[in-house]
Amino acid sequence: MQTGRSAHSIKRQTGCRGLRCLLLLVVISLVPSLAWAEHRLWTSADGKNQVRGELKGTNGKLVILEKESDGKLHLLPLTELSQADQDFVRQKYPDIFAKENNGLPQATPEGKAAPMAPAMNGEKPVPTGTAPVDGRFNWAQVLEALPQFKLKQLEGAAILSDNAGLYTHEEQRTLRTSADHIGALMSYLVDREGYELLAKKMEEKGFEGAFNTTNGREHQRIEDCFHLFEDGYKLFYSKDDKNQYYDLRSSRVNDFDKGVQVASVIRKYAQDFQIIKYAGEAIPLAVFSPATLDNYLEDRGEFPLRVRGSLKHLKLRSILREVYLNSPEMPSGIKKTPAEAREFARQIEGKKLAFRKDVLLSNLRFEQHRRFLGMLREDYLVNVQIIRLSLVDAADPTQVIQSWDVKPAIEKPTAPPAEENQDLAQKMQQLAKQHGLVMWKGYPAVRADLTFSDEVYLGSDHRRFTGFLDRVALGLNPKHVSPVLLATHFPETIGTLVSIQKNRAGGIHSADWLGTNEFDRRDILKRFEQNYTDKLSKYAVELPIRFVEIRKVLLGFNRRYDFEREGVLIDLRSGNENFPGLTSGSFDQRDDKIKEYYRPCYEQQFLPLTPEQARPMFSQAGPGGCEAYLTRVVTWDRMQLKNDDENKLPPVSITTESLELYQDPFLKNQLATLEFKQLPPSILSEAKGQLLPGPDQPGNLDQYSLFLLKHELDGKNVDQAELEKLFEDYRYNFKSQAHSFGSDLYQLKQAEEAYSAHGTADLNAAPRDPAEKAKDIKEWQDAKKKVEQHFVNPSSPFFPLSTSQRNLDQKQLPELSKKWHDWMRQCLKSTGRRLIVHAGIKVDPQLRDVQLTVSHGGIQNPYTWGPTRPLIEQGIPADRLVILPSQDHLNLVNLTPCLQLEQPLETTFKQIPDDIRDHILERLNQTARLEMVVSIGEPRLLPDSSGKGQDGLLLPAQLHGIQLFNDQKLIFEYRLPETGKQNNTDQTASVSKTPASMPAEKNAVPADSGQIETFTPATSLRLIARYLPEFASANGGSLMFNRWRHESDFRAVGERSKFGLNPQRGVYFRPQAPRPEVEQLQAESAAFAKWLSRPESLPGNRYTLQFPARFLPLTEDVKGHRRAMPNARGFTALSNYGKVLSSIRSEISSRKRSIDTENFMNGNGSGRSKSGGGGGGIGGGLYIGSPNNGTTNTKEKPEAKNSKPSAKVLKYRQEIEELTRLLNYVESAQQNFYLHHISNDYGFTNLQGNLQAYGNNDLDVIRLQKIYEPIFPVLNLSHQIVLPQSLNLEPGRRDWPIELEFHITGASSQETPVQRLDPEITGKYSEQLKLEDHGKYVVFNVEVKGAWLIDQKTGQRSHALNLVPLTEKQTAK
Repeated sequence: MQTGRSAHSIKRQTGCRGLRCLLLLVVISLVPSLAWAEHRLWTSADGKNQVRGELKGTNGKLVILEKESDGKLHLLPLTELSQADQDFVRQKYPDIFAKENNGLPQATPEGKAAPMAPAMNGEKPVPTGTAPVDGRFNWAQVLEALPQFKLKQLEGAAILSDNAGLYTHEEQRTLRTSADHIGALMSYLVDREGYELLAKKMEEKGFEGAFNTTNGREHQRIEDCFHLFEDGYKLFYSKDDKNQYYDLRSSRVNDFDKGVQVASVIRKYAQDFQIIKYAGEAIPLAVFSPATLDNYLEDRGEFPLRVRGSLKHLKLRSILREVYLNSPEMPSGIKKTPAEAREFARQIEGKKLAFRKDVLLSNLRFEQHRRFLGMLREDYLVNVQIIRLSLVDAADPTQVIQSWDVKPAIEKPTAPPAEENQDLAQKMQQLAKQHGLVMWKGYPAVRADLTFSDEVYLGSDHRRFTGFLDRVALGLNPKHVSPVLLATHFPETIGTLVSIQKNRAGGIHSADWLGTNEFDRRDILKRFEQNYTDKLSKYAVELPIRFVEIRKVLLGFNRRYDFEREGVLIDLRSGNENFPGLTSGSFDQRDDKIKEYYRPCYEQQFLPLTPEQARPMFSQAGPGGCEAYLTRVVTWDRMQLKNDDENKLPPVSITTESLELYQDPFLKNQLATLEFKQLPPSILSEAKGQLLPGPDQPGNLDQYSLFLLKHELDGKNVDQAELEKLFEDYRYNFKSQAHSFGSDLYQLKQAEEAYSAHGTADLNAAPRDPAEKAKDIKEWQDAKKKVEQHFVNPSSPFFPLSTSQRNLDQKQLPELSKKWHDWMRQCLKSTGRRLIVHAGIKVDPQLRDVQLTVSHGGIQNPYTWGPTRPLIEQGIPADRLVILPSQDHLNLVNLTPCLQLEQPLETTFKQIPDDIRDHILERLNQTARLEMVVSIGEPRLLPDSSGKGQDGLLLPAQLHGIQLFNDQKLIFEYRLPETGKQNNTDQTASVSKTPASMPAEKNAVPADSGQIETFTPATSLRLIARYLPEFASANGGSLMFNRWRHESDFRAVGERSKFGLNPQRGVYFRPQAPRPEVEQLQAESAAFAKWLSRPESLPGNRYTLQFPARFLPLTEDVKGHRRAMPNARGFTALSNYGKVLSSIRSEISSRKRSIDTENFMNGNGSGRSKSGGGGGGIGGGLYIGSPNNGTTNTKEKPEAKNSKPSAKVLKYRQEIEELTRLLNYVESAQQNFYLHHISNDYGFTNLQGNLQAYGNNDLDVIRLQKIYEPIFPVLNLSHQIVLPQSLNLEPGRRDWPIELEFHITGASSQETPVQRLDPEITGKYSEQLKLEDHGKYVVFNVEVKGAWLIDQKTGQRSHALNLVPLTEKQTAK
């Protein structure tokens, strides 16, 4: 059988062959014990079976019998034989059974192991050194219990040394053995229960089965205990005992019996160590290391010290892993002055030095621990605290040359805080003296988390504090008096006014008024009122009061130190809320507690602590965790609202004055002063605090400010119904605010715990994901910002922050109404009438301009809002009016606020730099939160003349500055100068207008600048405003609608916009502005036309235009190819253009055929070719000309010589010439160039289906359709464009890209279309070629300066084209 420290399992072989082999091995092993044999009758242990056989041998547990009947060998356990047979075997083999008398366990018939005799019988060594310090482990009891324990002591501490040169060479060997012995002892003390678990497992499952049937942590535990047991057995037991044990390990006894016997040895081993009676005391050790002192260094003033090894090494040979509670620094040397150094050098000359480190071992434990590479396993751990460092003489370790003190981990502050309110402090001192309350820092102190406890702590007795609170309750409500309160505080009333019932402890259980009937009771009450009304009023304690609440808290999330953040989380949930109540009895219907409403307060939840500071605190912590004590100085004050139920106690408002953390229950060792922030108290509260915002803290322009401004306009106070609405709203809003604040505090606490979970993670836990850690840190930062935001410019409310009332007391309403109105006036006055307008901005990604936005949607248009229309008519610029969304959810104001600014917002928005715009575009999704500080003047009512909506409240306002925020973080701030105004503003621009990010200067592109621009649809719109201002004003609606199309397209696609908008000339509409409706166009068209006509936005007069063109066949009169008429698009009249051309060409062909026929009939025609079998002449058929195979000249052949054309031929020729001139005229492009023919984008479309919605009847619709007709720009060209013959280009029937350069010399408008062709020339085709009327027309007089073909690959000009002047009625030659 294979055994060893690994305790591997061994399987038995089965089958006949295996059994024979096993018997053979047993017989061979028993051969030495075959002394003699004889046949005898063997009887079983139960006496039921008998067999005759011969004894062949035994090993003390098994016997071999040879059966007489068959001669076979049989292997039987000794215990299955009768007692007489067992005695016979022992007599035959005395040497085998001699070991039973030497302490090895002997199996009993029941299979139980007999206890082992004492085996540690060595000489008891005499301990050396002094007695241990009180409260520490005494090493002398180890020497008494374990005689073979090798140990040397010094001042009660066991010595550990590794080549430190202590004592003699033989004693050095003892010290090395001592390290093994101490390590074995420590290993046993760590897990004493593990040995019993190991013994039980072996008894139940067998020796190998104990290891094979367990797994996981339990398997590791018993395996470690078995290793430690065997190591300890080697160290502390005699050679014979160890041989006996090894014989047992190597015996062939079955696994179950072996397990029973080994378990007995393990229990005996544990019993020997139990004599030590270790009770968790600190175990002192003195660890020595070799040390030397170098020569004196005068510049440093010390002898440098060199120590072999480190401070964190015990030289303890054991399985224990050390956990150090402190980390003192290694001394650098011994400081000496030059005069002292000489004498000191003589003293240490020739001495061998050793460095001594005194430590205390504590909290020996067996727990799960993470080893190298993150493997989890159960470890033997011990806490180590270094208490002293010294340098000693190695020959005499008691001679200390130099010692160094180990500094405490935490430096405690001792200065008490300054007293703030001496009068209140004197009042509380007097009350504390009356009630026998414990004082702390000038105020009574009480534990708020327990009532009765065996724990010794600083704090007043709860029963005494209850008596004090009874007096406070009387001050809150004089009717709170009851018989039990009277009997408790005025004992003389017992038996005269009240009767009592005592409890088992002798106290008052209940009380009632004396009297057996109502008449007697009434008389008693009268006597009570006469004698005690004045006494009770003097006895009552009026608020405010101040005292100290003390609570026990736990430090550390999951009671662990946070190594990531280097600190601890303060767990306020650890203490039970058990604040003293009021005196009450079983018959009392009074409140037993005073309702407390804490002002919403943020309290510091994380305490920074270095590992050196936290280590002693956590090392001394009990099983419940590291405890601390929180002191809160609080002030109780009355809430000024009266209670609905006069029999109930009104609640009190609690203000926190200070928050401190202490390490001990007697509040002597202060850890920290914690940070806390409270929301401001209500105006009805007398607690200290800033009640009004002040000039540096402007209020918010909300419904309450608007409500006051409305009453300022009306000149009246708030009435009862309005005050009740305000109270209801405050109560509702407080709930939402309190819920929001409490929710944010709860989220911050959860975020703190999630953050600390990373630094407090168990060493055995799997490593956390870095992404999860980053996410937790981000959530913690966000939660902290949300809480901090509650304290940014907080305003003091009027009503109490906490109240359980549903309605106001009717008796208080008149007084409260006046107080509320006065308070609102004070608030407005304290701010200097400065209020904050909360809104937002949006930066356009294309134009980079900034626009105002509000949370409820777009800004209303003053042109279309009824209350502001009269203002615009009076000349007030629309860009100075900002209509805010209505915030009146209480229906108290019923007015829509409208700011009338002294300067437009766009002037201020221009100050936002490009880097801030980039930040908003790239990181803030194009939007940012805006706060505008404005000064409000006298309000003014704006009635809505249309009667369709709410009236307005005009608020004259001066803008003082703006602030932009990324959530809660300020990213930009701009303050306007208090004096001086900016005059370079547009007085007539719409509020929907936006400034360009790079605005052009005035007259940036003057009319005579000489610059050449591209002629675009957007440019043509501005040219209308330049040359035809009256027409632009009359048709401002159509132009405004099309301008919206241009800007919307540019915002969508930027420079790729098909309308060619130039943003440097300014934009009018805000981003994502909806399509303007007819109502807006009617109201705003004049302002738009004026904006369009600004001098700085007017274009020049030199332009280029690119467009595709076709050319006609070569004509000799222009020596080139004329530009053909462009294809007709969108005009129904021009759809006949192709039909007319075909008709003209058909007539020309017809005249030519008539000429050929006439010549042929007169014999002047050419000969006709024969074909087939047909002959010539008339009978051969009519054929004119020769066939055209692509190479034959198709020109008309000359007539025969001496032939004279007939009159018909001359007539046909004249008609052909006229038709050819007409064809050339119709096909050629004329001077009136409709830009709509080359692109629909040049036509200013109408509003299509939107007109019907605003028409009251058919006539109204017709009128609106006429007003908003489309406008078509037309170029009146001065020259005709010709492709010169010299280029040798055959134009064919394809489009050629050309570029035209021209000057605009003037413009005109007309209601009917400009006819492109002269009806006198077109004759009978004039009606078909006449243009139909589809809108209004603007004709630009153009002087053409040049024309070029465009290279399609490069986009550059390639060939110049000829320009042929056009007369008023140009005709073809």
